[in-house]
Amino acid sequence: MAIEVDTSKDIREYKINNIGPFNNRQIVCIGLSLIYSVPLAAMMPFSTENKVLFGLIIAFPVAACGFIKLDGCYFEVLLLRLLYVYILTPSRRKVKLKNPYKEQIRAIKADEEDRELARLSKRQRKRYEKNKKTVRYSKEYKVYR
Repeated sequence: MAIEVDTSKDIREYKINNIGPFNNRQIVCIGLSLIYSVPLAAMMPFSTENKVLFGLIIAFPVAACGFIKLDGCYFEVLLLRLLYVYILTPSRRKVKLKNPYKEQIRAIKADEEDRELARLSKRQRKRYEKNKKTVRYSKEYKVYR
């Protein structure tokens, strides 16, 4: 035979209802959504039904902040976290660090090219510079050289 004892709910879960079934947070969120959605919907050149639908659609995100709670996290906190993770911190870094080894290899190749250019005549040097600047397309391999 087991003994069952009723325990009270966690104090953090308890919310005081001020006006009807709504608590302070829900009332503020509904008020904010009405403040910006009603004037915007009234200004739209739609029929009355479409104005109401438009007003509900644009009011939903702010009103949802008062009602929706996922895993103990309110809707606006969840949206801000998702915004931070997926938009403000991209998965690919835009800043490229300088690779010192590539820089040394590039400098060595530039020195070798300068030595080769010094051996060439003026006419051959002009032809070499002209060929270096043009992009050739190979039909055989279909790659740019």
